[in-house]
Amino acid sequence: MALSGAHEMAESRASYGSNKPSLMPKSEFNRLIGELENQMKASAKEIQFEKAAAIRDQIYELKALYADTAKIPPWEKARLMAGEE
Repeated sequence: MALSGAHEMAESRASYGSNKPSLMPKSEFNRLIGELENQMKASAKEIQFEKAAAIRDQIYELKALYADTAKIPPWEKARLMAGEE
Protein backbone atom coordinates (compact mmCIF):
# COMPACT_ATOMS: atom_id res chain seq x y z
CA MET A 1 0.00 0.00 0.00
CA ALA A 2 1.88 3.07 -1.24
CA LEU A 3 1.02 6.70 -0.75
CA SER A 4 -0.35 8.26 -3.90
CA GLY A 5 1.48 11.54 -3.50
CA ALA A 6 2.21 14.60 -1.42
CA HIS A 7 -1.47 15.55 -1.32
CA GLU A 8 -2.00 12.97 1.42
CA MET A 9 0.16 14.80 3.94
CA ALA A 10 -1.46 15.68 7.24
CA GLU A 11 -0.84 19.39 6.64
CA SER A 12 -0.39 21.28 3.45
CA ARG A 13 2.85 23.16 2.94
CA ALA A 14 0.92 26.41 2.77
CA SER A 15 -0.56 25.95 6.23
CA TYR A 16 2.52 24.48 7.89
CA GLY A 17 4.29 27.13 9.90
CA SER A 18 2.17 29.94 8.53
CA ASN A 19 0.74 30.86 11.90
CA LYS A 20 2.90 33.63 13.32
CA PRO A 21 3.03 33.90 17.11
CA SER A 22 0.62 36.48 18.45
CA LEU A 23 2.16 39.39 20.26
CA MET A 24 1.29 39.65 23.93
CA PRO A 25 0.77 43.08 25.48
CA LYS A 26 3.97 44.78 26.63
CA SER A 27 2.75 44.86 30.25
CA GLU A 28 2.18 41.09 30.23
CA PHE A 29 5.58 40.51 28.63
CA ASN A 30 7.28 42.66 31.30
CA ARG A 31 5.40 40.81 34.06
CA LEU A 32 6.48 37.43 32.66
CA ILE A 33 10.12 38.49 32.31
CA GLY A 34 10.10 39.90 35.85
CA GLU A 35 8.66 36.66 37.23
CA LEU A 36 11.28 34.60 35.40
CA GLU A 37 14.07 36.89 36.61
CA ASN A 38 12.87 36.43 40.20
CA GLN A 39 12.86 32.65 39.71
CA MET A 40 16.36 32.80 38.22
CA LYS A 41 17.71 34.83 41.16
CA ALA A 42 16.03 32.53 43.68
CA SER A 43 17.55 29.48 41.97
CA ALA A 44 21.02 31.03 42.02
CA LYS A 45 20.62 31.94 45.68
CA GLU A 46 19.73 28.29 46.41
CA ILE A 47 22.90 27.20 44.58
CA GLN A 48 20.88 25.71 41.70
CA PHE A 49 23.04 27.23 39.00
CA GLU A 50 21.95 24.88 36.20
CA LYS A 51 18.31 25.80 36.80
CA ALA A 52 19.20 29.51 36.97
CA ALA A 53 21.09 29.23 33.68
CA ALA A 54 18.15 27.46 32.02
CA ILE A 55 15.81 30.24 33.16
CA ARG A 56 18.31 32.87 31.93
CA ASP A 57 18.34 31.18 28.53
CA GLN A 58 14.53 31.10 28.50
CA ILE A 59 14.41 34.83 29.27
CA TYR A 60 16.83 35.53 26.42
CA GLU A 61 14.76 33.42 23.98
CA LEU A 62 11.52 35.16 25.01
CA LYS A 63 13.13 38.57 24.56
CA ALA A 64 14.45 37.55 21.13
CA LEU A 65 11.03 36.24 20.07
CA TYR A 66 9.32 39.40 21.30
CA ALA A 67 11.89 41.61 19.56
CA ASP A 68 11.35 39.73 16.28
CA THR A 69 7.54 39.94 16.40
CA ALA A 70 7.12 43.43 17.88
CA LYS A 71 6.97 46.38 15.56
CA ILE A 72 9.65 48.38 17.32
CA PRO A 73 12.66 50.24 15.94
CA PRO A 74 16.02 48.42 15.84
CA TRP A 75 17.53 50.52 18.64
CA GLU A 76 14.66 49.54 20.95
CA LYS A 77 15.21 45.88 20.04
CA ALA A 78 18.88 46.27 21.00
CA ARG A 79 17.89 47.84 24.34
CA LEU A 80 15.39 45.03 24.98
CA MET A 81 17.99 42.33 24.30
CA ALA A 82 20.52 44.14 26.52
CA GLY A 83 18.04 44.20 29.39
CA GLU A 84 17.73 47.97 29.47
CA GLU A 85 13.92 47.93 29.32
